[in-house]
Amino acid sequence: MLPRPASAQPDLRLIMVDEPGCRYCRLFDAEVGGGYSRTAQGRFAPLVRVRRKSPDLKAYNPVIYTPTFLLVRRAEELGRLTGYPGAEYFYSELDELLAKVGFAPGLSMPDKATRT
Repeated sequence: MLPRPASAQPDLRLIMVDEPGCRYCRLFDAEVGGGYSRTAQGRFAPLVRVRRKSPDLKAYNPVIYTPTFLLVRRAEELGRLTGYPGAEYFYSELDELLAKVGFAPGLSMPDKATRT
């Protein structure tokens, strides 16, 4: 089976769990946040931000640290990334998660300059 090009998947979202004062959340915002929606990953799994204590997270395993990124389809958690040590790590780990649900980064992933 050939990989599909990156395009939005029905009901697939990347939930970023954050909280006020989270310095790694601010670092994510500075390095990735504003440009994420313009990346192949962002088109495939749009980012939705949710506060750590939000009742919207009750359907998922508990989130202890912020930021935590949950890859979800409807109310099913497909995978997660905990923490944010930098953009290269984030995209590398995210690509692995997304590949499990059909994302093929080599088909339409932008170069590093267009990620931020």
